[in-house]
Amino acid sequence: MTKGKKIFFYLIVLTLLNTTVSFAQKEFFRSAQVFTKDQLQNPYSSVSIFDSIVLFNANDYSLHAYSKNNGSLVWSYKTNYKGSLPLFVHNSIVYAGTYNNKVTQTSQINLADGTLIRDLPFGPLNTLPFVKNNTLFGTAIYNGGSLLAYDLVKDTVIWKRFIAHGMSTQPIYMKDKIIANVEGDNWFAIGYNGALMDTSCAVKARIFVENIPCVKKFVSLTHDGREITEPLLNKLFQTDTYGQSAIITSERFTHILFENKLSILKDNLKQKQQLQLAELTGLEQDDNAKLIKADDENIWLFYSGHLLQYNHKLKKTVRLTDLKTWEPKIIVPDNENVWLVSGKDNLLYGISLMK
Repeated sequence: MTKGKKIFFYLIVLTLLNTTVSFAQKEFFRSAQVFTKDQLQNPYSSVSIFDSIVLFNANDYSLHAYSKNNGSLVWSYKTNYKGSLPLFVHNSIVYAGTYNNKVTQTSQINLADGTLIRDLPFGPLNTLPFVKNNTLFGTAIYNGGSLLAYDLVKDTVIWKRFIAHGMSTQPIYMKDKIIANVEGDNWFAIGYNGALMDTSCAVKARIFVENIPCVKKFVSLTHDGREITEPLLNKLFQTDTYGQSAIITSERFTHILFENKLSILKDNLKQKQQLQLAELTGLEQDDNAKLIKADDENIWLFYSGHLLQYNHKLKKTVRLTDLKTWEPKIIVPDNENVWLVSGKDNLLYGISLMK
């Protein structure tokens, strides 16, 4: 077979592959909110799934709980607050941002019936928290932007650490310590007791937050605790210009998306696989791809108007679904379905991905 014929054969196989994995879509749910013109111009919302409940933090300043089984509205709660952070649920309690009497805070809401349990003594959570030994660790507006520990039983803030704009970056909760962001790509280690784990650094950090003298500079950590640095990203993606990257870790792998390339790292920063998404999908290049979800076998991305599910263990595209009709801005995969918020009307949709 000549070189030209080989290339032609490869293109045919690629086309057939994309055809076989392309799935139809069937809309089985659409929420019924009516948004004002102002609400449509300032879209902030989130979708979270817990057991049989789909939580929609909608643009009407309300939290709505729907049955995943039949789509019925279980309850609604007026929060007077909206945000894009997925809601956190622990022991069937929802932690939601609320605004009442000119005070913005985090409130506990019963997942089963939507009733208020209590208001907590700090602002809305800015990142997903972590619960250990009846203590919630998270970032919020509290004496400025802080990392804090809150006793769930005694309803008391145990300790706080001012981290300024670092409160908007997800901390990394490890077995014996928290790695938290303080400013830019500066990170520090702190124990679950609130004590800094490094105070004797040779070179003091020159950052806005003066009470954290020792920081390390990196972008994030891998699944096995290795530092992802700017030079490493430049090497992985063959570029000398550092740009915005998305990183999701699973138990055994780290998945890094940069523009239209995806790198999967195994232990010790070794690259397992790198994918050119345009070549993988056969779609037009999209430098604004979104990394949605990843585990030790599969990864889900939104690329050029399509939801891509790729099995990196088998090196096989599982599903490629055209979602351009809904212009989704939020996508939450759910087995054979997907829940999304449409960029057209800011409503919540349930879409079946079955053939």
